[in-house]
Amino acid sequence: MKIRIVSLLMLLFLFTPRGARGEDTTLYLTIKSESGQGFFKKELRAGIWQSGQDGIDPLDLGAMPNGLFDAYFDNDLSPTGSRHLLWWDIRSRNPVQEWKLQVRSPSKAPIVLEWKVVPFRTVTGPVHFTMTDTDSGKQYDFSSESGTEVLPTTGLKNLLIDSRPE
Repeated sequence: MKIRIVSLLMLLFLFTPRGARGEDTTLYLTIKSESGQGFFKKELRAGIWQSGQDGIDPLDLGAMPNGLFDAYFDNDLSPTGSRHLLWWDIRSRNPVQEWKLQVRSPSKAPIVLEWKVVPFRTVTGPVHFTMTDTDSGKQYDFSSESGTEVLPTTGLKNLLIDSRPE
């Protein structure tokens, strides 16, 4: 029994993102697409952390688009007004946030999005995430669904993820 508890604590330590605190929340996104050119997958993170900032900060991870299959957050919150493409976009503890998600899929192939919200603790109250397909207006509730498939009409899909207090 003692070994199981120690093993569980070690796993929690290993899989808690560096810099995360007990009140932080992370949204894990897996984005996949398959076409005649191959199978593509990207993993993104959005978060509301005590140590995060609403602009660019050391917790963010820049994206390196390859032009074939890309998925990233388009963060335009920089004080200079410049755009930053990010694979990880960690924000401040302000529960009202928006992330612009862009996905480029080869030859208009279907895009599969899967997600998981991990609240480390909800001392300040739970945060609710939704995603809106800006092409169709369809909304997805991250608390009642765990994924969806969307079709890009031009090869580029624009989605808006927002967080609000429950």
